[in-house]
Order: sequence, then structure tokens, then C-alpha cells
Amino acid sequence: MQGCAMQVRVVWREKIGSENCPYVVRWVLEFPWFSIRLHHWLKSDDTRNPHDHAWDFISIVLWGSLVDRMSCRHGKEEKRRGWLSVTRFKAEHQHMVIVDKPAWTLLFCGPEERMMASIFHR
Repeated sequence: MQGCAMQVRVVWREKIGSENCPYVVRWVLEFPWFSIRLHHWLKSDDTRNPHDHAWDFISIVLWGSLVDRMSCRHGKEEKRRGWLSVTRFKAEHQHMVIVDKPAWTLLFCGPEERMMASIFHR
């Protein structure tokens, strides 16, 4: 009987945004059925590019606070340290994260359900 090796992808200190001035730095452990992501928010998302997510996820604000501005009926939601939220992936849910001061979030993401979308890709 052959062993079954589990595929794990590790992303370490990935800068999102421009290389010299990223808006978030993230660490990712990606397993076949879920992923764990640690985000260090340095500044707000690119406001020209609201996006959605291709998976359900649970997020916890570990430090600082941020505002999640959504284009769906919920409007915007301020999330402070200790905030726990559950987000279901939806095509009509696009959001931007707005940060005044650096913040840290931890995400537990389910399996990818579809391709991630942004307004630039539609």
C-alpha cells in the first residue's frame, strides 16, 4: 500500500500591491480542502478594484481595526480586535478593506468554489 502525501502550499511574506509599497503582507498555509491566512494590513485595498472571494471564510481581527466596505446591501462594517465574522462567497458581494492604522487578521478559508473576481476582470 502506497502512502498518500498531502499537498501543502506555503506562502511566506507575500506582498500584495506594489512591491515597494504593499497594502497587505500575507502568510498562507494552503491545504487541499482549506487554507489558513494571516494578513498584516498596512493600508487600504486599492479602492479602484473592489473584489470578492472564491470561498467561504471565517476572519478574526487579531490587532487593530479595519472597515469592510461592501457593495451588497450590508453597506460597511467596522471590525475591531476580537471581531469574528463568517463570510459566504457570493458573486454579488464585492468589498474593499479600509485601514487607518496597521491591523492583523487571521482567516480560515474553505475550499475554492469558483474563480475570484474583481471589477477589472468582469
